[in-house]
Amino acid sequence: MINSASVAIALVLSLAGPSPFETGALSGSTAAAPLRLAAGKLWAPKKSKPKSDDDDDTSQKEEELLKPQKTKAAPQRSAPAQRPAPRPATGTTTRARHRIKMDDSAGEEEDDNDSEGDDEEEDRPKITKRRKRVAEEEEEDDDDEDEEILPLPSVAVVLPRLVGLEVGTAVMDRRFHFNTPGQVDNHVRFGYQFALEAFPLLRVPSNFWRRLGLGAYYEAESGDASVVRPDGTTSSLSASMTRWGFDARYVITPHARVTLVPAVGYGSSAAKVDIPSSLMMMTMGLPSNCTTDVSFPCMATANPYYMTIDLHVRFAATPELGLELAGGYMLGVGITHGPGQISTSEATASMQGYHVDIGANMLVYRDWLALSAQIPIRYHGYSFSVPAGSAAAYRSASDTSYGVLLGLAALGP
Repeated sequence: MINSASVAIALVLSLAGPSPFETGALSGSTAAAPLRLAAGKLWAPKKSKPKSDDDDDTSQKEEELLKPQKTKAAPQRSAPAQRPAPRPATGTTTRARHRIKMDDSAGEEEDDNDSEGDDEEEDRPKITKRRKRVAEEEEEDDDDEDEEILPLPSVAVVLPRLVGLEVGTAVMDRRFHFNTPGQVDNHVRFGYQFALEAFPLLRVPSNFWRRLGLGAYYEAESGDASVVRPDGTTSSLSASMTRWGFDARYVITPHARVTLVPAVGYGSSAAKVDIPSSLMMMTMGLPSNCTTDVSFPCMATANPYYMTIDLHVRFAATPELGLELAGGYMLGVGITHGPGQISTSEATASMQGYHVDIGANMLVYRDWLALSAQIPIRYHGYSFSVPAGSAAAYRSASDTSYGVLLGLAALGP
């Protein structure tokens, strides 16, 4: 009974809370020790208990599971700029990716859709205009490239040059006469000649402009004019001839060894006998008074001006030897008029003619120094308009000159 009452009291006290006197009261009683132990286990504050082996295994597993998560989070925080590729979570399985096979019908439909889209794009006016403009620009660029790559002749002897200057001697024979009996001029005269040809735009990229050139020449000869008197003696006076001209020319290169050079220019010539004024009064400066009975040379001065249309054909027989054939038409645009001239008040003259030049060039030092030789033939035909009541019996005159020109040509690049 006492033990049952003690147990009941202990339970009541444990429910009411530990008493401050419990430790001292029960410390001396050995019989109440099991009751205190049981009450302490049930209602006393929890204290750390020694861990069992099962608890240790469970905590180790939890730590192992937590450690990888911490180590994964660390690099992401330290280097956010270089994040590693995401890895599959623990416990998940990765599946191999299978290539998706497209149905042929689907591919055809996509191709049809693409083609329809292209057609729609082509139908748009803005895109069409842009493509057309781009195509035109490309064609223009191709044309410019074609012009730039057109080659000039590769043979140096006929190659157009930036500038070329020729200096030489001239020997010319003149044959002049009217269509009626009278004095004639039939003498050989000696002189000099200059010739210039230049293509100043040769370095321009444009294939058209680089082929444009200029040409010019000047020739002068001097000698005498003479007649035989009835007594058998000869009377002579000094005489001279000059020719000059210039032109614009264009070089055409159908072949590496052949060049064609058409030219349009302007020129003049003069054939003059230096007659003293005292003797001039004897004939009044009229051609009709210059007969074979006059005791001194009284041929009238011929000084025409003309336009020229020429064509030069050059052929390279060898890399050092070039041949040239030139010809042209002369259309008179004026003749000096007055006493002592071929055109006077008794008959007004007009003129037309032609010229032919046969020549050759040979390179003697590299490709910039050459010897040149030329045979010029020039013809001037005069016709006269005679007014009514004039004493002039002549209606035409012929003036032909030919000779040899020799020179040394310096050729530029």
